[in-house]
Amino acid sequence: MKKIEAIDLFCGVGGLTYGLQQAKIKVLAGLDNDKSCEYSYERNNGVNFICEDVSKYDFKTMKNMYSKGSIKVLAGCAPCQTFSSHTFKVKNKEDDKRWNMIDHFYEALKP
Repeated sequence: MKKIEAIDLFCGVGGLTYGLQQAKIKVLAGLDNDKSCEYSYERNNGVNFICEDVSKYDFKTMKNMYSKGSIKVLAGCAPCQTFSSHTFKVKNKEDDKRWNMIDHFYEALKP
């Protein structure tokens, strides 16, 4: 059976990574631009935290982390504040710099 390996974008402190590990999926790294999440992410999950802005990250580097022949999973939870109905009441969504983060997730999927 092929091994399943994942990388967690927008990982924060690692809730999704933790769930993937509970499902016996090997998480290779978590990527987030919030440096304050690094200690908790690594301590709670035992996985390397990459502190980078996903909009500037070189996804070729990420793709090289996967083992040859593995089933590759790209997981991630884009910043939810942007998509919250509360946000629309408080400010104009076009002003939120996080609005296009989901587009970068798509870029990471390209071959």
